[in-house]
Amino acid sequence: MEKLELDKKLIIFDLDGTLINSIDQIYDAVCFVRNKNGYKYASKEYISLRIGLSAEELFFDLELNDKEIEEAVKTLRKFIYLHTLSKLDLFPYVIELLNLLILNGHLLAIATNKPSELAEKALLDCGIRDKFMPVTGGDQLPIKPNGAILKSCLEFHNIAPTSARMIGDRVEDMLAANAAGLIPYGISQGTHTKNQLFESGAKKVFSNIEELYRLIERGWSFEDL
Repeated sequence: MEKLELDKKLIIFDLDGTLINSIDQIYDAVCFVRNKNGYKYASKEYISLRIGLSAEELFFDLELNDKEIEEAVKTLRKFIYLHTLSKLDLFPYVIELLNLLILNGHLLAIATNKPSELAEKALLDCGIRDKFMPVTGGDQLPIKPNGAILKSCLEFHNIAPTSARMIGDRVEDMLAANAAGLIPYGISQGTHTKNQLFESGAKKVFSNIEELYRLIERGWSFEDL
């Protein structure tokens, strides 16, 4: 049996709502699909609550059969793929945080419910793809709150759960981390509140990426808690 790497530290990030502020891109895509097919519009609040869940959830309010849902999701993903993001769509201090973590010797990975192809493209568009290995999406594994995507990242690096941390903005991220045996940290800059993230298992919750960056810049580490 291969020996686990115990001296390495892996930080696994969620993507949408954690590193990338993709609400406008996804909302525009949802509106495009609904308009194209004569469906009623949904509010931005309704859509933002569902970003990070399965794509089918974005059309949950419509009375669609399985085939119609499948076509809607396919059109949605095509729209997202064709409409690029940029560094301006990163939350403030994302690049600074990632560079600091790498400087401190951490390995970085992505675990997202987004399909891998879309996740790869989003990271490339935003100029941060080279900072993560692997980028694991929800197209081949059970999605969060299942812990499978996170376990895949651990297996890629042959790292024990105790040597990894999860950072995400949703309850599902916290639950997935606990299911995979990782310690989760919340970022409450999105839909879910600090209380919701704590109640779903977060060890600590930061208001935003900048707060986390400033703490690490001053010498705080994930081992301090």
